[in-house]
Amino acid sequence: MPRRPRPTAPKSPRDKRSSPGVPGTSRARPTPLHTATIGDSTRTVVQVAGEVDHETSLQVHGALEAALDAALTGDARVPWLHLDLAQVTFCDSAGLNVFLMARRRALENDMRFTLDPSPRVTQLLNLTGTTALFDTHTDPQTDPPPTAT
Repeated sequence: MPRRPRPTAPKSPRDKRSSPGVPGTSRARPTPLHTATIGDSTRTVVQVAGEVDHETSLQVHGALEAALDAALTGDARVPWLHLDLAQVTFCDSAGLNVFLMARRRALENDMRFTLDPSPRVTQLLNLTGTTALFDTHTDPQTDPPPTAT
């Protein structure tokens, strides 16, 4: 008697990217990742838009490291790093790891670290129990500058 194929778990919408040579995966490419850094003497804002995953997390890591290096170098240290994730459409554990490393480095250097999470990032923070680790602010442009400690 011929064997029947095993049932497979339904694929998530994230699995709908095309994979060369894999039948049934001719789907849309992921949202490209974009980063930008802006700032002044009181804060540096790193903006991230698109999907943050194992393939793009190094780009985010590089942007955050460059921002931290610039903020911590020279006579006029910038006391506040804000991570704007409002336009992030997907984030996995690789992205979360990058955010946690940046937070740790900022706090080790007596910087304030805040973030503005998108709904997807908020969901990830809630699922992983890391929400309480992050100070969230929705508009760093209108927030008062950080106070000296």
